[in-house]
Amino acid sequence: GVTDTNNMGAAMAPAAADSLTSAPEGLTLEIVSCSPTGATLELKNETEQWFRYGESYGLYRQVNGGWYQMNKEMDTIAIAYELAPGESRKLTLSWGELDWGGVLPAGTYCVAQGGLLGEQQVTVSVTFAIK
Repeated sequence: GVTDTNNMGAAMAPAAADSLTSAPEGLTLEIVSCSPTGATLELKNETEQWFRYGESYGLYRQVNGGWYQMNKEMDTIAIAYELAPGESRKLTLSWGELDWGGVLPAGTYCVAQGGLLGEQQVTVSVTFAIK
């Protein structure tokens, strides 16, 4: 779904699954490796615009078909990153600093990274399973 991307950041405590996939074609997030304590992702920008994003990301767990946020995304972008057209970058995420202890139980999860693609607010996400 491309609708309702304006209030992506704040209002996702149960999250609608289709609002987690608002990224345009060419902007992708892929799992390189994942474990109960963290993940390495690759963010690829194959669009013709710059993608600007901050450190914060959303971590969601699928529960009964719905998505529930497990971390509090930081409201302020302390560090802003820019990914040029055609570039990719690895992101290393650790759940260890999160207040619930940082070890994921078995289940299906989603990581969502929001940012600006040109002037448009978008969110790119990837799902993964912990067995």
